[in-house]
Amino acid sequence: MWTSAAKRGYMVVTMHWIDEDWNLRYIILGFRRVEYPHTGVRLADDLLDVIKAMDGALFATLWAITTDNAQNNKTMVRSFRPKLPDAVRDHLSDAIPPSAADMTSESGSAIEAPQNVFQVRCLAHVLQLAVKEGLTVRSFVDTCIGTIRDILRKLVESTALNEELERICKVLEVKFEQPVLNCVTRWNSTWSMVISAIHLRKSIEELLRRIHGRHEGYRNFSIGPDERLAAPLVDSKWQALEVFCTFLTPVKVATMMLSGKNCPTFGMAVVVFELVSKNATSMINQAVARYTADFATAFNKKIDKYDSLVKYRGAQIAAMLDPRAKTLLPKVMTDIGPIRQYVIDEYEAEYRVRFESQQQGTSASTLNQQDTEEVALGKVLHQMLDDNFGLDEPTGFDGGESFASELDRFWIVHRDPTMNSKTSSSAVCAWMRTLDQFPRIRMMTRDFLSVMATSVPSEQAFSAAGATVSVR
Repeated sequence: MWTSAAKRGYMVVTMHWIDEDWNLRYIILGFRRVEYPHTGVRLADDLLDVIKAMDGALFATLWAITTDNAQNNKTMVRSFRPKLPDAVRDHLSDAIPPSAADMTSESGSAIEAPQNVFQVRCLAHVLQLAVKEGLTVRSFVDTCIGTIRDILRKLVESTALNEELERICKVLEVKFEQPVLNCVTRWNSTWSMVISAIHLRKSIEELLRRIHGRHEGYRNFSIGPDERLAAPLVDSKWQALEVFCTFLTPVKVATMMLSGKNCPTFGMAVVVFELVSKNATSMINQAVARYTADFATAFNKKIDKYDSLVKYRGAQIAAMLDPRAKTLLPKVMTDIGPIRQYVIDEYEAEYRVRFESQQQGTSASTLNQQDTEEVALGKVLHQMLDDNFGLDEPTGFDGGESFASELDRFWIVHRDPTMNSKTSSSAVCAWMRTLDQFPRIRMMTRDFLSVMATSVPSEQAFSAAGATVSVR
């Protein structure tokens, strides 16, 4: 959801998936005006309408919804879930001719209900809430940021001041870059603003010194000699800004990593959040100034508050399936056993029937009855030998290996040291294409890695003027 300058609410819905060739794809399904009040029930109805308007067949493929952390989105998902099975049935009823529908009914075939849709809270938003909490607790840091923002605003809005700053940069041999202002709705923009100020510090201090000292030609700027903004910025304030940027650099990196729309992000959420938390703990232990420790402590407490939302079952499953995250997971999680069981339970509940039906469909077209019977007898014989002599697990999928065994092979044996947080989407997907010996893992991975960890890919549509239509 976004509110325009005209105070009108809009909803944008994007869809993300990994196609059969293992390419991460996304499209904008709809850009819709939403009237007040923006209740969860109303948002759920509007979401249903947007999906139906594009293609009702999409209802049967939907299984995860990424939203920001507004309370009405939680209500929206809760209201959306029970309406989804009816939406699937209504679409099939409209799409299937009456004669075909009668045949389906007589054959006893049932319409398969979609999986239980789960909500993914925007993880980048959680990080920003933690930063905001730190600034609230330590007003000194917030005041320093406010002061530098007021100065930069004057430099941006006044052509005369801006040009004078550029001239001073040339004299001092400082590379001139336009000052950057932050925006409360643009994440990481405060970090960018402070970095901009630190880069221009020497030139800004010289400009303010000339204004404050009433030097010739420096008396008629929009910052007056006696104004608060003309007073010298003490070293302690600059130090606070530098510490702020040092602390937030990993947060910025984490936000950017989790906010990509062209790369899998959900699988890295657990690892990234744990690393950000460890960085905050390290800052607390190494802090020299009290405000640094207080800021980092408040940040960590906020992160801990969202721990169950970040490291919940779905995110942990995605981490174990993501080739980049699974290498790091043992370093940030003390016990992998429960996550392993989550993956097994998820397969048994949501994937076993689908996988086995696909396998039957594949073999039915290539095997006659006699061949099928021989294969079945071979499986029985293999099981008898295994029970009596303890045969090793097969090295590739032959239909007889347990899913737990396949998962363990994937987890222990097939680790690629080149897979890390910097690995691109195309490299991850290309790597997964080679895993023919893990067919069930591949099936699950296509689903879990297509989930977005943040709502940023959708929110970008609001600032991408003229580019709200993408190739389907």
